[in-house]
Amino acid sequence: MFRHFIAVFSAVLFLLVTPGVAADTVQGTWALMQSDTPDLVDVTFNRSNSRHHWRSGRSFDASAFQGLDLSNAGRQQISFTLQRDAGNITGDGVVLNRAGSGVFIYTPNADYFRQLNRIGFGGIESEEQWDYAISDVSLDFARGMAKRRIPGLNADELLGFRAVSGDLAFVDDLREAGIEIEDADNLIAFRVHDVTPDFIRAVRAKNLSPDNDQLIAMQIHDVTPDYIDEIQAAGFSTDVEDLIAFRIHDVTPEFAREVKKLGFTADADELTALRIHDVTPDFIKGMQAEFRGVELDDIISASIHDVTLEDVRAIRALKLSPTLEQMISMAIHEVTPAYIADLRSKGVTTNDIDKFVSLKIHGVD
Repeated sequence: MFRHFIAVFSAVLFLLVTPGVAADTVQGTWALMQSDTPDLVDVTFNRSNSRHHWRSGRSFDASAFQGLDLSNAGRQQISFTLQRDAGNITGDGVVLNRAGSGVFIYTPNADYFRQLNRIGFGGIESEEQWDYAISDVSLDFARGMAKRRIPGLNADELLGFRAVSGDLAFVDDLREAGIEIEDADNLIAFRVHDVTPDFIRAVRAKNLSPDNDQLIAMQIHDVTPDYIDEIQAAGFSTDVEDLIAFRIHDVTPEFAREVKKLGFTADADELTALRIHDVTPDFIKGMQAEFRGVELDDIISASIHDVTLEDVRAIRALKLSPTLEQMISMAIHEVTPAYIADLRSKGVTTNDIDKFVSLKIHGVD
């Protein structure tokens, strides 16, 4: 994304209507800054009319701007041209310390949409031509995509794929990696979420066979090959959906190992449930200390129903010996230490926990 542009000169540039400019041209202002990535510039184009304002910002290859030279850090007047099949953008302005701003004129190629339609991409509104120019949807690119026969690929998706830096090599590399591109949306999602052929091969090398949607989900949730190695090294043989769930709920290799050290052979669903319900290793240790031979499912249930170790100790302080199942029942029905103490003060002498629960259920206060 284009970072905040620091003004490099004090004069405010006003966009003037240039005499002789054709009616279908677009005029506006530009601002640029050298990117942190070598050979790229971050550029924003602004244009407006009496009702709307449009802002287009992205990183460009600096070499695409003919006449732009940022090697000189001093103040300089510049003119550049950004040539596109959809039309050319010419700009004038000032740069200082490799950042600058100025005005531009965009002149659409009047024959562009006719040629695009002949390739098979029609139905585009004239005001959209600017987007095709900014994203560099060249006619060669369009022809190449048409030849690759992506299911459902239309003009909008052609633009969408190019706008996220999609190119022909990306399509070819995916297919070489054995991916069947299901439709244009699928292809765009692969590019947006950086599902690369290298990533696909690395995942398959782990004896996993994710489908296209799962590959996208793995990248969204940062299920990396290294993470897969760490989980498998912790002793868990997982499938793709388990790995995605692990990442979503922060099941780390360290957490998995700690649960294992506590004597539980938790499966993937149980590990995920432990994290969902905030069951920590310390909570597990505490429950093991209070309830001999406790099962992992009961510990999860206790956390779901907000049974704390403090609650257990408070009930034991009343000379009662509840099971964990009884503690869960007490929590469900709001049988608190204060409730038991109040009943005792009123003459209830039972030590039967189930009796206290029954009294609460029947409205005895």
